[in-house]
Amino acid sequence: MPENREYKSLLIRELKSEKRGESLYIKGYGAYFGNEDSYGDIIQAGAFAAFLQMDDAKRIKLCWQHDLSEVIGVITEMREDEKGLYFEAKISDTTRGRDAAALLEDGAIDEFSIGYRVIDAEPIEGNKRLLKSIYLYEISLVSRAANPKAKLLEKEKKEENQNNIINHNQNHRTMDELMKKLQEDLAKETAAREDLEKKLQEMKEGKEDAEKMQTSIDNLDNSIKDLEAKIEEMKKKEKEVKDFATALDAALIESKSDIEAMMKKNDGCISLKFATTDVTNHSFGVQQAQGVDAAPILPYAFLTNLPRVQRTGTKVAWLEGNDVDKTGYISEIASGTESTYAVTEKQRNFAKIGTFLKISSELQSFLPLVADWAKNYAYSKLQAKADNLVFTGVGADGTKPSEVYGIKGNATAFAALGTYNNANVADVILDAVSQAAKNGYIANLAFVSYKQLAALRGLKDTAGNYIYNQANGMLGQVKVVPSVTLADTEVLVLDSSCVTLYEGNQYELEVSRIAAEDAWGVYLRKSIQVVIGAAAKKGVIYVADVATAIGAITA
Repeated sequence: MPENREYKSLLIRELKSEKRGESLYIKGYGAYFGNEDSYGDIIQAGAFAAFLQMDDAKRIKLCWQHDLSEVIGVITEMREDEKGLYFEAKISDTTRGRDAAALLEDGAIDEFSIGYRVIDAEPIEGNKRLLKSIYLYEISLVSRAANPKAKLLEKEKKEENQNNIINHNQNHRTMDELMKKLQEDLAKETAAREDLEKKLQEMKEGKEDAEKMQTSIDNLDNSIKDLEAKIEEMKKKEKEVKDFATALDAALIESKSDIEAMMKKNDGCISLKFATTDVTNHSFGVQQAQGVDAAPILPYAFLTNLPRVQRTGTKVAWLEGNDVDKTGYISEIASGTESTYAVTEKQRNFAKIGTFLKISSELQSFLPLVADWAKNYAYSKLQAKADNLVFTGVGADGTKPSEVYGIKGNATAFAALGTYNNANVADVILDAVSQAAKNGYIANLAFVSYKQLAALRGLKDTAGNYIYNQANGMLGQVKVVPSVTLADTEVLVLDSSCVTLYEGNQYELEVSRIAAEDAWGVYLRKSIQVVIGAAAKKGVIYVADVATAIGAITA
């Protein structure tokens, strides 16, 4: 489970495109292993391996300007090799997709980046980090990336290739293929070392040549040690991603006799049970479609846009200050009256959120597949609930100290400052920005419902220009973020420095046997808490009813 997660862009260092029939395809590397990027990060080989085995890997989209609501293509292949994270994608035949394809072919747009979250990293010299495990959100076409090298390299025309879906089997084989390649390299280096040792023996009388040969042998020894270390690291990663299925398989073997008796009793039929859903009468031996069809979990608006900090223990502690200002006139040779600043320590308990899924142990042939889905489904549900509670939580110091201290109940109510002709939701957001500025804060985020986002997209100024930038999701200097948590009547505008999300240092995952029900239970828990300082509440503006707010600011 991740120890540190964040949300930022990582640049693609190599990309190619080709025309197949009427469709445009792109391919390249989303990340390179072993080199330092412009943020001071170094990605370790295998950093994407665990993620590529998750069902979430199938949901990666090709987007426009990091906007998850602006999908412009389909990721057809994604895997790791010895260089880095390789991917291929097809630009979709949609209005936005055709625009993007035209810009790519003209060279007007030639830069890309990816959005991801760090799951596991360790600090190295300076302020640099070694990224060991990464969770990917999307790959985007952007107007300007942070690194000028992240550009399209070449274009060429080829016949259309009918294979336009992700090769999921390659994702599962990636670690084995990389390990095999490392082992082959190790064998070659070992053979070369033995050959040099033989030549060194034959050249004993030439001391100078022998010293040069010994240097080459030492270099080969170091190379062999590096390859062996990489193989061990790959084995470790492979073990981590397989531990979950291994635990369930072991329990299945333990109950083998009971399963066989049940199958004989039911004439070879088996059943799958999740909560109140029963899937029955699947004849044993019938080939099943891969995967489990389930409702998608929408992006986590608050978890991916607000600052997040990890802490150990069971409490979050912070300092709040209050000053007494005595600045003013003084006389010559006089000390004046000193100003004071009182600092108080505050504490709040972590709120623990949990989810539980039950899996029937009768699934001899389907258990690894279903268990992996259940684990990822539980993780997604837990994230979605945590994201919801960050906004709606009712935790409070003293009365409910172990519940999430939600933003909604602790924000400052919207109070109209100006009036506008033909006021609309954009005017409400910008008036709330002015309210935060009056309180000394610079609001840079606005959370809205998808209905309000649709309304924003259609608004134009007096010159007929759209006021909302659909390319980058900005309204002036404010990033607009859609969320399923907000009602259609609500809007939240804030300075992101006023709210901090604190998380426990790890997720708690348990798999336990429920013998009485002949089942397995998947337990997943997460600790989270929200901190908004007393003064910082003035930088968080909550609009309870957009219609009422529009009426208040209409001239």
